[in-house]
Amino acid sequence: MGLGIWWRSRRAASMRRMREPESIHGTVVDCLGAPIAGAVVQLRRGDEVVADTKSEARGAFVFRSASLAPSAGDGPPLLVHASASAMALAVDVVEAERHPVVLCLVDGATLRARVTDEHGSPLGGVPVVARHVDNAGQAVEARTAVDGSVELGHVPLGRVLVLAWISGRQLMRTIVDVRGDAECSLVLPPARERWIRIRVHGVQPEQWAQARCSFQCDDHRIPHAWLAGGLDTHGEWIAAGLPGDIAYYNPQVQIPGLVHRMDHGYWPEHALPGMWSWDVSMQPEELREIEGVVVDETGAPLGGAVLRTSSNRSAGGVVVADADGRFRTALPLVDGDPFSFELDADDRVLDPWNTDHYRSPRCRTAFLAELPLRGPLRLSTVPAAVVRGRCVHHDGAPAVGHHVVLEVRWWPTSDREHTSQLAVVPVAADGSFVFARRNARLGAAVSIRVQEQSAGRSEEFLLREGGVVDVPVLVLPPLGEVCGVVRDAAGGTLPGRTVTVACVAGEAGQPEPQRWWRPAITDRHGRFRLVDVPPGTWRLAVVSSDDVASWRGEPFVLAAGEHLQRDLREP
Repeated sequence: MGLGIWWRSRRAASMRRMREPESIHGTVVDCLGAPIAGAVVQLRRGDEVVADTKSEARGAFVFRSASLAPSAGDGPPLLVHASASAMALAVDVVEAERHPVVLCLVDGATLRARVTDEHGSPLGGVPVVARHVDNAGQAVEARTAVDGSVELGHVPLGRVLVLAWISGRQLMRTIVDVRGDAECSLVLPPARERWIRIRVHGVQPEQWAQARCSFQCDDHRIPHAWLAGGLDTHGEWIAAGLPGDIAYYNPQVQIPGLVHRMDHGYWPEHALPGMWSWDVSMQPEELREIEGVVVDETGAPLGGAVLRTSSNRSAGGVVVADADGRFRTALPLVDGDPFSFELDADDRVLDPWNTDHYRSPRCRTAFLAELPLRGPLRLSTVPAAVVRGRCVHHDGAPAVGHHVVLEVRWWPTSDREHTSQLAVVPVAADGSFVFARRNARLGAAVSIRVQEQSAGRSEEFLLREGGVVDVPVLVLPPLGEVCGVVRDAAGGTLPGRTVTVACVAGEAGQPEPQRWWRPAITDRHGRFRLVDVPPGTWRLAVVSSDDVASWRGEPFVLAAGEHLQRDLREP
């Protein structure tokens, strides 16, 4: 994993821990927006159910602060999970600024499957996963019984991708058109495409049982748990029978008390079968001492500066500089490991000098480095910049529930422009928002916009070092709604189809799609409802699994605040 990817994942985990709420409330609705009473709503962290309740008559639910538990380190995020009879699952990540949570349950059914080998003999204990082909959504997973059978409840209607795999057998995939309770079968022949082997060195045999090996792949539909396992009696782990048409990367081995150098292992997609091996040497975990000095923009020591540390191998810590600005800390690192420092202060931020290693402006409030170092670190700080403003609806009401993005245009190379998001903040109850602790030394102007809105964007402006920039009020236009029915060529309704609207502007000569709006899934009667659609010229589209329109309707104009009824027929 590159330094930039690692930094983004660490920041996301850190922000997740900071933003989890003290209470959670919301509503459960169907795909047409009607409330669902009696839905089972759970708070989950990984496989653990933290709390559960049921939605009331108007679909409302609430979890009080007493029922919530904080996450530990970089553990799994807190999820809110809803289900109801004859409906598919709905899951959302919980964040304090996203109240109320709205969980939309689409129509579902039960899928029964049978898994056998190439001779027709049942295969027990095989994990089977089902998920909507056109919607990332929540996957449903279960293991086969000894007779090879498995029942998957709460599977969404429509085209459902079913996967089954156990190491030594070839992973098989099939698509089932689910219009009600359905059945399917999968035959798992001996592994024939991709073998991935991780061999561990420098480990005593008695430690093999404590090892956990894992890697990742570029197909999000394959569960992470399928790509993890333990060492055998030869000190290796083999995942046999994976598809050859996807890439695999980021191999890791975890053994208590031992570490290895982070590897950028990558196994590309390959049409030919074969074994791909990764050898790793483990070494005892040790703390590496890091020292340096914190200074202000004039080079004067910044005594008492509080720094937050982060690395791949630790959940983070705090170190305080002495009166001369000097600090010393120890982190569990080996050569090649990335780590970072952030300044914990409201009025100042770090201004790193080593941005040539990773030039994105997102890095301009933290110092990123990796071992080995050439000597003590020198962490420079500058006065922080602040941006503040208000975001309201067209009638002046605060745009609570929306998020505002601070972004900058910059040039990674002389001939290529890139836009980076510097921060995302929620709109408060009074409509205000604040971007604090920003570095003004970006060398470029910034702008703000409302997330997921075509309107609500400011002009570019410069951050003010040590000062505050008040931006004009962002006013959102009245948003519209598009409802309708999706039908086949004969006039019959099509359940479980993914429907969205595609932006028509600038379409000519450009690859499709230009821009999708938030999709909806049709119910068992083919009905759909697209909400909060900005005014503009759009086309209705049914989207396939690779985010390309299977077929589209004719262009139409949606006025501000208009509620439009428009059907879509398969050509």
